[in-house]
Amino acid sequence: MALQTLEHFDTIDSEHLERLSGARSTLCASIYLPTHRCGNDVQQDPIRLKNAVAEARRQFVEFGQSGDDADDLLRPAVELMVLDAYDFWQHQSDGLAILLSAEEACLFQLPTKFDEEVAVSDRFRLKPLLRSMNSNEEFHLVAVSRGAVRVFRGCRSGLKEEHFSDLPESLQEFSSHDQQRGHNWHSFKVRANSADSSVPHGHVENKEEADLRQYFREIKNALPSHFKTVSGPVVFAGVEELFPYFRSAFDDCSVLDEYVAGNPDDLSNDQLLKKAWPLVQQQCDSTCAAVVDRFKEASGTDFGSTCLKTIVEAAYRGRIDTLLLKHGERNYGTCDKNGMVDRSDEVASADTYDLYDIAAIRTLRADGRVVFIDDEAMESPVAAIFRYVA
Repeated sequence: MALQTLEHFDTIDSEHLERLSGARSTLCASIYLPTHRCGNDVQQDPIRLKNAVAEARRQFVEFGQSGDDADDLLRPAVELMVLDAYDFWQHQSDGLAILLSAEEACLFQLPTKFDEEVAVSDRFRLKPLLRSMNSNEEFHLVAVSRGAVRVFRGCRSGLKEEHFSDLPESLQEFSSHDQQRGHNWHSFKVRANSADSSVPHGHVENKEEADLRQYFREIKNALPSHFKTVSGPVVFAGVEELFPYFRSAFDDCSVLDEYVAGNPDDLSNDQLLKKAWPLVQQQCDSTCAAVVDRFKEASGTDFGSTCLKTIVEAAYRGRIDTLLLKHGERNYGTCDKNGMVDRSDEVASADTYDLYDIAAIRTLRADGRVVFIDDEAMESPVAAIFRYVA
C-alpha cells in the first residue's frame, strides 16, 4: 500500500464535501478530537490521538483488515505523535479531524469543538465536518483600526486569525497617503441616518466619504471567495464612525446590526470573542427558532416530515430545503443507490453508516441547508422541510 501524505486544511467547503463523500473501495478511518489552543490540555492532545489511532486499528482488524495494512493506512496520523510534531500541537484550533483511506489523507484544524470519535467504515463520517461547514454558530469577525485590519474565523469556543495577502494597508497608512496629497484626516463623525463623515480641513466632504468607501471595498475585495464558503454572520469590530462604511462594503454578507465598539487593538483575541459571541449567539438562537417554527408549520402538511426513510429518499432526490438535526444523534443502517433505506437503528459496523450523515451530505450537495438544533428545541432527532411535494 502506497503511503499517503497528510493534506492540511483550516476550512471546509463544498469541494471538500464532494471529494470526500460517497462509498470507497476500501475501509476508511474518520478520527475526530477536541484540541486546545493553550494550557496543560495541549500536552494531552497527542495522547488522545494515540488512543484514537489504537481504536481505529482495532476496528480495522475487527472488520477483517490485516494489522500491517491498518498500520500503513494510519501512519500519517502516527507521525503527528513524534517529537518533531511539537510545533503542530502548539498551534491548534478547537477541533481536529483526520480522514484516512487508501486514496485520501486529509487533516482539518477547525474552530469547532468536536466530540471525541473514531469510526471505520466503507465511507468517511462527515457529519461533524458538516456542522463546521454549515454551522449556524460559525462567524467571521473583521477588526479595523487605524493601525491594522484583521480577519478572524470564530465559533463559540474561540477565534482564529486568518491572513490574506491582498488585504489593504492599515487605515493609518491609507490616511497618511491622503494627507500627503493635502488632506487632513483627523476625525470620522457620522451624521445621523447617513454614512457621511466629517469634512477634512481643506477638502470637500465627498472626497473623504469616497476614499473611506474605497478603503472598505478594498478590504471586502480581498475576501470574496473565502466569505462565500461561510454561511454564518459577519461581525464588525471598530469605532462607531467606521461601521456604516463597513456595512455598505459588505452589503452582500450577513453583517450583524450590533458590533464590537471601540478600538479592537486594545482587546486580546479572548476579549474580542467575549464581546462578539453574545451578538452571534443572539443571531443563532433567532435563526434556530425561526427554522423550528417553519418546520412546525410544514409538519402538518406534506412539506414536512420526521420519518427517516422519507427524509433519506428525499435527500437523494434533492427535495430537501432544510434538514434539522439534533447535536450528536446517530442512526446506523444502509440504503440503496436511490436512497431507499434497507436497514436502520442498527449498531455501527463495517457495512453500516450513519443515515443522518448521508441525509446531511445529500442535502448540502443539492444546495439545501443543514441546521443543528439543541435537544430542547425539537423532539425528533431529525426533521426536514421539503422544497416540493413528491
